[in-house]
Amino acid sequence: MFLGNRVFAQQGGGDGFWVRNAVAVEAVTFDECNAHQPPMAGDYHYHANPSCLRYQLGDNLVRAAGRYRESAGPWKHSPILGWANDGYPIYGPYGYSDPKNPQSAVRRMRSSFKLRNITVRHTYADWAAAQHGIPAQLTPAQYGPDVSAKFPLGWYAEDFDFVEASGDLDLYNGRTAITPEYPIGTYAYYITVNDDGSPAYPYALGRQYNGTIAGGGRINAVPGTAADYFNQVALNGQVSTDPRLNSWDLRYANQYVQIVDGQNLAAGPVTTWTGQSTPVYAGVQRIRYSDTTIYINSTGLPSHLMGPWYNPQAADGIFENYPKDQNIITAIPRSPAQMAKKSTTDGPIARLVNGAPLNTILDGASWSYSLQADSQVPANVAGPPGGGPPGGPPAGGGGAQMNPAGLDISLGNFVVASAATSHLSALTPESIATAWAAGLVTTASTTTSETWSDNLGGVTVTVKDASGTSRNAKLQYVGPTQVNFLVPAGTAKGTATISISAGAVTRTSTSTITDVAPRFFTLNDSGLVAANLIRVRQGVQTVENVTQPVEFGPAGDQLYLAMYGTGLRTRSSLSAVTVTVGGVNAPVFYAGPQGQTPGLDQLDVLLPRELSGAGLVDIVVFADQRRSTTVNLVVK
Repeated sequence: MFLGNRVFAQQGGGDGFWVRNAVAVEAVTFDECNAHQPPMAGDYHYHANPSCLRYQLGDNLVRAAGRYRESAGPWKHSPILGWANDGYPIYGPYGYSDPKNPQSAVRRMRSSFKLRNITVRHTYADWAAAQHGIPAQLTPAQYGPDVSAKFPLGWYAEDFDFVEASGDLDLYNGRTAITPEYPIGTYAYYITVNDDGSPAYPYALGRQYNGTIAGGGRINAVPGTAADYFNQVALNGQVSTDPRLNSWDLRYANQYVQIVDGQNLAAGPVTTWTGQSTPVYAGVQRIRYSDTTIYINSTGLPSHLMGPWYNPQAADGIFENYPKDQNIITAIPRSPAQMAKKSTTDGPIARLVNGAPLNTILDGASWSYSLQADSQVPANVAGPPGGGPPGGPPAGGGGAQMNPAGLDISLGNFVVASAATSHLSALTPESIATAWAAGLVTTASTTTSETWSDNLGGVTVTVKDASGTSRNAKLQYVGPTQVNFLVPAGTAKGTATISISAGAVTRTSTSTITDVAPRFFTLNDSGLVAANLIRVRQGVQTVENVTQPVEFGPAGDQLYLAMYGTGLRTRSSLSAVTVTVGGVNAPVFYAGPQGQTPGLDQLDVLLPRELSGAGLVDIVVFADQRRSTTVNLVVK
């Protein structure tokens, strides 16, 4: 039994010479605000044009047919959208055509970066060579992949040339200019977009800050001597004339964050979600200041509607985690200095005025010459969660399955997902889960009994739920990099802390516990559902193998599909489970525990005869409006 399908890697790797462009690679996962939700950390963020924020601030956008579009004009100068870690403001795309004349026409600022005209990646643009301190003519070990449909131009940051004075902005995507907030001028960065409103490289900041970031960026504590300017509900005094204090959008500090759950679109915007049972306030919650620094306390979550977020390479297309209150403190220098040029790093490079982060243009991964890949595809070995029942899914010992997202599981890290999918996902009580961690044991152990043990091969797993209750988990398989376990019954919804102990070493991670999360096992990496086909002919039942195309046979035959998964038994009622096969509704006869293997669930449906001859068909299950992973079947 194959445990899941590949998903796109979100973690870094590679040689660092050809660094992936986050907008080119990840744009398909953005919501309508040009932001997204990563698979683990919960830090909702933007890489480019923050359209929803711009719309809220009146920055030359219109909304039509459910989309944001650049206004046709006349335009006004863009507002300050945020502050870079070096203390310089970030404006929207529109500025004065003459940077020294506030009476000049307002127009869209143009980036000075252009897509290179190359077919092979054997040379560097001058700016990239200077930044790395290497010749523009690369050695073979520094080559990137040839330009292709898989690695198109723009896939890497180094696919762009900086052409001096070809646009309005410099290497850092900024300029010195008069602005409404700075009538005598300031250095400022600008969000850049193309004529059609799509993000224009390098989107906000280039690969370097213009100024020093000493003292700027995320910090852990605010000095006790800092004075209060704003504290969630009110200003402490008059509005300041300093834009670093008065540009923050404080209108929504007492508004709850709202999201659209991709698995439950029918629910509409919600203020509480899996792992976040208490509503979270949006945006900036507190502003303090000293003579040198502005200190911003933020949830890291904006007031505009977020989500849904999609991962087209995930089995059900959805990132199965949610944003969280990041409780961020950001320091903004009050007197930025144009001096040391410092390369940007992965992660936040600015705080936008709605309190959410603007991240670098990179996604943290790069081309690996030795692997001839972006270091994103891990090994893939099939293995079932446990022995199946008579006539049930194929039996066999639990084995190592693939790391679900190429995630870093070294140095004590580990990640957890449903055992029936290979991407990060919510868990339910009594469901089968898989944890990936490096260096657990040297010898694999598997439970063959229908009663699983809470100690296998010297490894134990403890689940501490959101209420603070800890329970030992039953284990089915333990290997050098993987543990299959049963989420204990009674585990409360919310964020759970999962601890794995092997010998004298204990590691911890977190996972989301929800009420229902249907997931179905597959027999191969093409998504063929792990199931049995039961044919009823003149009252006699026979069991058939779904690895062969399904034939409906004579008109009197009835075909039932018994699918195997996990996370389904907690559904509220049988009527709350709906199934479509090839887009056709399939009547549901059973949805609950399989009865023999712990945590294994079974779903029985009648296959509609109108599917005859349909070929490859997708099977989609909703349980309490929670969508399953998509699996498939071949119908002859």
